[in-house]
Amino acid sequence: SGDHVLVTSTTGTIASFGGASGKDIQFIGRVRAQVGTLRAAVWSCDRYAIADSLGNLYVTGNAGETWHGGEIRAGSRVTEITFRDESTVFAVTYQDYTPTCAIGYIYRCMMGGPIVQIMPFDALPGMNSIVFADEVKGWIVGKDGKVLRSSDGGDTWTSGPSPTSRTLFKILLLNGRLY
Repeated sequence: SGDHVLVTSTTGTIASFGGASGKDIQFIGRVRAQVGTLRAAVWSCDRYAIADSLGNLYVTGNAGETWHGGEIRAGSRVTEITFRDESTVFAVTYQDYTPTCAIGYIYRCMMGGPIVQIMPFDALPGMNSIVFADEVKGWIVGKDGKVLRSSDGGDTWTSGPSPTSRTLFKILLLNGRLY
């Protein structure tokens, strides 16, 4: 196997570079006529999810044969995408409105289904990272030390304790521990 890097072109072509030799190139698919710069990507086996600089999120569950998705919110930067389970993708975004005001959004997309905004428009500061421990428990971190937690698979999110009031950029789950 080996490490892979997912790349996109402005014509919508998606490819994977890497493999055992580090030189393997695999065409994954074409999402549409034009995509922006790749902002975030995640993949596992034959499942891929990508977000671009134009505010689009695309998902495939069949190794790129077919893609679905579309615009999530113009001007939003998708900061991270994660698979909650075999068929559900979550994305968090960050959108600057003024130098002191950033809004975050949480989106869910089921394989073959529509993209759904989970939280109300003005409920969150900018969100930077998302992780799920399993199909039920998830965490998000973002601007001003904001920590959100879900105990229902991401349907609802509540504020949790934070170690800081500074912006948190990444949350990781390693061996059952959050970092």
